[in-house]
Amino acid sequence: MESVGRLVPLGGTKNCRDVGGYPTVDGRRVRGGLLFRSDLPVLDEEHADELDDLGLHTVIDLREPEERAAQPATFPGQPPRIVARTFGLGPVVAADPSKASSLERLYETAIRELGAPIAGVVSELCAPDALPALVHCTAGKDRTGIIIGLVLSALGVSDDDVARDYSLTAANLGHEFFRDVNTHNARVDLTSLMGADEALMLHVLSMAREIAGDVRSYLTTNGVREEDLDRLRDSLLAPQ
Repeated sequence: MESVGRLVPLGGTKNCRDVGGYPTVDGRRVRGGLLFRSDLPVLDEEHADELDDLGLHTVIDLREPEERAAQPATFPGQPPRIVARTFGLGPVVAADPSKASSLERLYETAIRELGAPIAGVVSELCAPDALPALVHCTAGKDRTGIIIGLVLSALGVSDDDVARDYSLTAANLGHEFFRDVNTHNARVDLTSLMGADEALMLHVLSMAREIAGDVRSYLTTNGVREEDLDRLRDSLLAPQ
């Protein structure tokens, strides 16, 4: 199980990764080949083999409707089940742009104000036959990073490994990527939202614990059913 931090070839994506391989505090390990995180996938027939190799059952698109309309995610052939689960940061930032003044402020907004839609996304991953699944937004960094970080933490992955997984994005996406994203974004200049420092993800986990005591309780308090999280845990973790 050597998928820790592994980039996965998928069309022109730059940040598609398998999050399997991380150990948990109880001695288990996240299975590879079941949960992927990515920037926007735009695939055509020449990428069909790469898509088939992943065997995806579910793709969760966290972007706003206008983002999806401007830059659709595309899949060749018979696509996996596509779930459009708007994360909700866009309208919040549009109403108060100061909430996107920094990544720390943006993440605080998400954790403190958007617990229910966050839980809704995680519930999609918990559904029977949802896996293998890919979660993506535009960069696969902020919205995707929050979801994957909370899921890994709820599985029992250490804070250090959760933060390290988040920070790997910084090596995959550079200024040119964000310059191109800015040209398609009508809400806010994303210049201040570049980067993926481990401290930001540690702050996310700390806020979730401040609100609910632990990350699992943060998810269940906001609407994920206990039995669904148990099923996800059993599906994603290899036995001791």
